[in-house]
Amino acid sequence: VRSLQRRGVIKQFTVKLDMETLGYITKGFVLININPAKEEKIIKFLAEIPEVVEIHRLLGDNDLMVKVVCRDVSEMRRLVLEKIRELEGVELVKGFLTIKTDKDSYDELISKIKESDEKV
Repeated sequence: VRSLQRRGVIKQFTVKLDMETLGYITKGFVLININPAKEEKIIKFLAEIPEVVEIHRLLGDNDLMVKVVCRDVSEMRRLVLEKIRELEGVELVKGFLTIKTDKDSYDELISKIKESDEKV
């Protein structure tokens, strides 16, 4: 572990919470098209929203993909329609509700990297 920390592989130690147990049962993704001149301002604003847990800049038809976690669909609707869609510079918003997450893990990738490192 110390070797991985020294090499910068381990960025931090964290705890993986069961958000459903905490009452946050609704997950989804929001695809956003933005005015490029407002990109940094929009990303900064999104990063300050507690329910926004991931922000990704994209290549392709959409500019951003945001993962959100909310207590229910109504809360997600308010977040998307009243906070995100109304931001200055947001041009298009498409929301997607997650009905089931089948994989949320890096375990297999870590095992693959470990095996590859052992061969070197």
